[in-house]
Amino acid sequence: MSPLLVHILLEALAYTIGLGLFRVLRARHGHPADTHPEGGWVLVGAVFGAVVGSKLLDLAQYPTYVAAHLTDPAVLFGGKTIVGGLVGGWIGVEATKRAIGLRRSTGDLLVLPLIVGMSIGRLGCLLSGPGDHTGGALTDVPWAIDQGDGPRHPAPLYEVLFLVLFGVVQARIPLRREGDRFLLFMCAYLVFRLVVDFWKAPFGPDPLLPVPDLLPIGLTAIQTVALLGACYAASRLVRSPRRPRSTA
Repeated sequence: MSPLLVHILLEALAYTIGLGLFRVLRARHGHPADTHPEGGWVLVGAVFGAVVGSKLLDLAQYPTYVAAHLTDPAVLFGGKTIVGGLVGGWIGVEATKRAIGLRRSTGDLLVLPLIVGMSIGRLGCLLSGPGDHTGGALTDVPWAIDQGDGPRHPAPLYEVLFLVLFGVVQARIPLRREGDRFLLFMCAYLVFRLVVDFWKAPFGPDPLLPVPDLLPIGLTAIQTVALLGACYAASRLVRSPRRPRSTA
């Protein structure tokens, strides 16, 4: 089986299992959007925001590569980023909730499905080999993985291990405010991505076109969005309990 097919199958499995788990949890515990007559629009906002955010951040991450392949549909429509999808989906939900007047938080039920789905998806990235362009930088650490282009940090595996560990730990943390579990997930994951991306390969799909730094301190577009998103999530986590709860 080709690496590309493996990636496609595992990505499809990630979406299927993640959505199925969310539906089970929603049927068991209910969802805040169910209490609003227009709550169904929250899902529309989440999907639209995730798709747009995922693609826009990919374009910002690899502008020179995209500019050099404007006639290739696979480049224009194929690239996507998890950070962009998460932040874009979050923004889409917040905008939708504001439009329909839904004030309750809606993200807590998504945490476990996201952890499971993202873990499966990252296994697909790892098994896809160097062609997936998600591997880490060249290294001589004992746990490096060589998939034909030299020993590299197994960045997708780092992410799987982080997600599993976070899933175990967060389940034991008693959070009383609605929405805090989602905020904790977003803050922790975005901080993780900010750090682990320093160990990513310094090149995108084309080794001749390096990934540009978006900020003078040496952060890429993905790291910049991760930093901003983590700061916002952290600020919401430490807000006063008396403030209205309108977080996704």
